[in-house]
Amino acid sequence: MLTVSDRAASAIRALTESPQIPDGSGLRIASGDADGVMQLSLAAAPAAGDEIVSTGEAQVFLDHDAAERLDGMTIDAMMTDSGEVQFVLAEE
Repeated sequence: MLTVSDRAASAIRALTESPQIPDGSGLRIASGDADGVMQLSLAAAPAAGDEIVSTGEAQVFLDHDAAERLDGMTIDAMMTDSGEVQFVLAEE
């Protein structure tokens, strides 16, 4: 299962606590192309078949392929020099 770091959970909460974002929203990670690129987006709810990883009020929705590929990994977050959130994945 994917582990969500405290920094990533805080970043996800900050992104989903906006008044225009519905309650129950989360970060969705979907398998991308054959090169292994993952697609990250904010989602109002998990898609059918998504695995849900909850850490406090932060939720991550993983499609089936992403859940398999990210098993045993940790998602973390950092701020870039321009003030944007960057999510990174690392092996546990």
